[in-house]
Amino acid sequence: MIVVVPLDNTTTHSEQRLASPSCRLIDRVVEKPSCWASVPGRLFVDRTGAERPWRYPRSVSLGAPDYFVNLERNRRFPWSLYHEPIEDDLEAFLRAVAAERPSGKVLVIGCGLMQEMDRAPAGLEFMVVDIDPRAIDAVRAQRHSAIASLLVVTPDTDLAALGRKFDAVYAKEVIEHIVRWRSYLDSLRSILHSGGRLWLSTPNYGEPWLPVLETTALELIARRSGYTRRGLHPSRFSGRGLDRALRETGFVDVRVRVVARRLALTAWGRA
Repeated sequence: MIVVVPLDNTTTHSEQRLASPSCRLIDRVVEKPSCWASVPGRLFVDRTGAERPWRYPRSVSLGAPDYFVNLERNRRFPWSLYHEPIEDDLEAFLRAVAAERPSGKVLVIGCGLMQEMDRAPAGLEFMVVDIDPRAIDAVRAQRHSAIASLLVVTPDTDLAALGRKFDAVYAKEVIEHIVRWRSYLDSLRSILHSGGRLWLSTPNYGEPWLPVLETTALELIARRSGYTRRGLHPSRFSGRGLDRALRETGFVDVRVRVVARRLALTAWGRA
């Protein structure tokens, strides 16, 4: 059984939170109760039917500076050095999807602020999900005509509960936050049509440059913004590791590229 809880009185039917009794998708290290902080005024229904406070990891708690501030920096220097090549690759992916399926249905997992929408080809229809209501609210406020629906999901939501399949799925900078990444990839493949396309990006931990930056300059910036990067990425991939992970979970036509001055990876595949 899937329990759907409206976010608030102004939320439309397509902007609801799904709470699933299963725990197969987006199993994150921050699901441990000691790491979560309650968010006032937000409730979800747990698997027993009881209402519980909606919780965030303390590193992204509302009302204080946190990792969410990074989303606004993506196109500013020096953060653009990392994010712009990723957006270039994502744009190429979306154009490939549109060439095959001009009116294709695309699922976006972990939307951030959806800056890439100004580069998305016309005709595609997007469904957007994120665990952070602030991200969903920010994207909704932009009123993109191509975005058909927005959903806030709990970390244990099984996206198969959406009851539909997609021509393409993309997840920008998500998999590194997921502990049980194999189950996550299995779930992504299950919601794609046969031959449907997958795109993801993740930091490149196959070379030493990013870990050095994360423990020095990036950690200093994070602390000045009110959070820490420690434990932020429980799953770390090299290019070979990501390629192997995708193939072992049944994806074909897999292509992994090193981008962003060797700091990031992008991956394409088909179900």
